[in-house]
Amino acid sequence: MAGVVLPALLAGLTMLLVIYNRPGFTGERIKNPDSYSLHIKITAPDGTIIYAGNGEETTSFFVFGAAQAATGYAAWVFGKQEAFHVALTDYPNIGTNKKRLVVFFSRMGYVRKLAYEEANRSGAETYEVKSPERTEGTLGFWWCGRYGMHKWQMPIEPVSVSLADYEHVTICTPIWVFSVAAPMRSFCAQAAGKIKEADYILVHHQGSTYKSAADEMDALLGLERTGLRSVQCRKGQYKVV
Repeated sequence: MAGVVLPALLAGLTMLLVIYNRPGFTGERIKNPDSYSLHIKITAPDGTIIYAGNGEETTSFFVFGAAQAATGYAAWVFGKQEAFHVALTDYPNIGTNKKRLVVFFSRMGYVRKLAYEEANRSGAETYEVKSPERTEGTLGFWWCGRYGMHKWQMPIEPVSVSLADYEHVTICTPIWVFSVAAPMRSFCAQAAGKIKEADYILVHHQGSTYKSAADEMDALLGLERTGLRSVQCRKGQYKVV
């Protein structure tokens, strides 16, 4: 919000300064001692009143405009997220190595893309953690936020893969409110003692490594990870932290 508010405020102050300093323009400020309000009037050289009022309506216009800007930006971001698409057919090497597994949970497809890339690189099979809760789309963002804020586990579909059959498992999860995503938290709790060896790929919006989230996953799974890759993702653009 500061990125919208501060430039608008500076622009407004600059405009007033320019008007006051233009030849022929006059400004008048009258303080009302009874209401402690300030009346402002700006007059052009031809006598036209450019502005007259106490400034309260301009504050309302400013707040409304800032709210519109924030809403428009959010709608644009959500639109970009919902348009993101990943095709399994683009990764032909997935499933060629029966000793490795990539487990992932993905709301919008960003984690799915990294999971497929890792599985394609190593030849691993893939397993997607799914939840009966509303997780997809813009409405899913708000619903999942509750779980993220409280660090709750989220109900997931029964794990249908034999985790003990794999020599190595890579777990890919988004970060929700600075912690492990709720569905993956549930998976790790259910997978405790069943995974021989694991490394993690964490996907998030910020520039942190989120080592604390990886430590939580270690504790839930009852093991010590062999590796951690923390990836910042913004509008489909990835950067390893």
